[in-house]
Amino acid sequence: MTARVWGFAGVGALGLAAMGVVSPASALPPVEGCGDAPAGATLTKTDGVCQLDFPVGTSNWTVPAGLTSLYAVIAGGGGGAYADGSSAGYSGSGGDVIYADLTSAAAGSMTTIVVGDGGVSGDEPTDGEDSSVTAGSTTTAPGGFAGGFVGDYCVINSDFSVYVGNGSGAGGIVNVFADCEVDFIPAVNPLNGDVDTNGDPVPAIFASLDAPLGAGGRVLRAPASLTPDVDLTGTGQGASVFYVAGAPSSIPDFNGVGGSGRVVLRYTVAALAATGANAIAPLGVGAVLAGLGAMLFAVSRRRTRSES
Repeated sequence: MTARVWGFAGVGALGLAAMGVVSPASALPPVEGCGDAPAGATLTKTDGVCQLDFPVGTSNWTVPAGLTSLYAVIAGGGGGAYADGSSAGYSGSGGDVIYADLTSAAAGSMTTIVVGDGGVSGDEPTDGEDSSVTAGSTTTAPGGFAGGFVGDYCVINSDFSVYVGNGSGAGGIVNVFADCEVDFIPAVNPLNGDVDTNGDPVPAIFASLDAPLGAGGRVLRAPASLTPDVDLTGTGQGASVFYVAGAPSSIPDFNGVGGSGRVVLRYTVAALAATGANAIAPLGVGAVLAGLGAMLFAVSRRRTRSES
């Protein structure tokens, strides 16, 4: 008798479980409907918006079916700093930052993403590498220039100069020198509503992206300290230098490299109906099984009472 009772109850439980599988409260996988992520890329989904964040180097990505919007934030790599350790220090420029509307990309087409690395610092510094997205046509964010005696600079004394890196968003001097006040926008951050290098506004889909990008390298003085090289990754910031006043003045430290660039895609795809034909059949089966289980359970209880 016990076996029959639990058997009938089990049918009811199975029906309830079947209903639970398709319950609207069940959480979908975080990348459902977003397509595949290339090796090394990070794919997430928040409030129906898919986001792909790419590693340094070249990646290929296939545009998913049902695409309804596709936008990119592209930042070039930051330039390396010039520093000879004694008489001069020039910080690198930040990489450009570009917003791009790529919605016209065809589903199933191949998109090529290039994330540029930062430039190398030293007495022969290098520029930051360009970043780009090719989806039919190519959109490029140039890398920042290496530090050098160009653009905005200030003379500390007759034989010592420092250069503050410019770029799409430029850095500045920390602990401002009395005779060298330089005022720059620190970075381009979509969250703050900053326009890009071309003056274009932030696409609405990126309004929540907190990513300070493309800042020019800075000149820092004690007791300030340099941002660790590893923390510049993905910022496109130019390499900074550290200035110490004295007799003689010197540049004893600097970032070894500028920050690598960054490419972030955000896109939406046509959502599959949550209550379409595919969901109705399982839901109907679940309801039938649940009802059958409840009926059989009631019958078994009446039989138990009559047999006792």
